Amino acid sequence: MKWFYRFLFFLILLLALYAVVSHGGVYDLWQMKKNIKKAGAKNMLLIQQRDSLAQQINLLQSNNFYIEKIARDELGMVRKGDIVVYFRKDTGRISGPVAAPQQRE
Repeated sequence: MKWFYRFLFFLILLLALYAVVSHGGVYDLWQMKKNIKKAGAKNMLLIQQRDSLAQQINLLQSNNFYIEKIARDELGMVRKGDIVVYFRKDTGRISGPVAAPQQRE
């Protein structure tokens, strides 16, 4: 009778070990939950980026002041009549005002 309990104990131990390390076992379940959590965080980041881009598209389609701001900030464009000031990189001194180049119409 004692050997039966030992056998049963080892059988249960083997089944528990199998449940932990086998394909689709506890370890795989834990890894999948971890991956789902990472994917959810990445999904939230992508949703925020999508919303930001949608807002930027809306502004570009409807707001001329925003288009001008982007043209000035990102493309370095100037408006007719603006005064452009250049700085020397080596000294940091102003080299003097220069009129903006005339645009051809």
